[in-house]
Amino acid sequence: ARDRVGEHALGRESARVVGKHAAVEADVEHALANRSRLTQERRGRDLDEIDRLDPELQIRLAEVLAKRIVRPTGAAHGFRIDVRILAASDRPLAALVDAGEFDAGLHSALSGTQVYLPALRERSEDVPDLIRHFFILVEREGLSRKQLDGEAMERLKRYRWPGNVRELENRVKRAVIMANSK
Repeated sequence: ARDRVGEHALGRESARVVGKHAAVEADVEHALANRSRLTQERRGRDLDEIDRLDPELQIRLAEVLAKRIVRPTGAAHGFRIDVRILAASDRPLAALVDAGEFDAGLHSALSGTQVYLPALRERSEDVPDLIRHFFILVEREGLSRKQLDGEAMERLKRYRWPGNVRELENRVKRAVIMANSK
């Protein structure tokens, strides 16, 4: 499972073994089509819950960010990358580094700019805008747009949202699906 996570994050290049000497012959078209997630979008990548990334992958990702070269699992050669990574965590990474629970090298590579975003329960004024945003997203998925009356919106603003923005998003999607199925 760990290899699959690493392949998903850092890529995998398929290869075949040829002859007695086990020379690796890579299919260039396939390799280009299967470059890592980190190189697929030039505008960058986001890594949610970075604090829960497997320790070995933390080390590997720190090396990739330091060298700016990613070598997908099974590849003979690496690829130069230029990426920006937005990493999110609901736990303070510096404290995790101090406790030995997060790689110091990765923390250093990711800590160029830090933004503290309070939990949704601490910024209830954002709830209406987020709900409108999630309504737009579900409309793009082919469901009809919905609206909330003022009382419902106020109740949602008062809710504590222990699951934070993800919980709000899931509840909005579920509500729209249920309303569309009637």
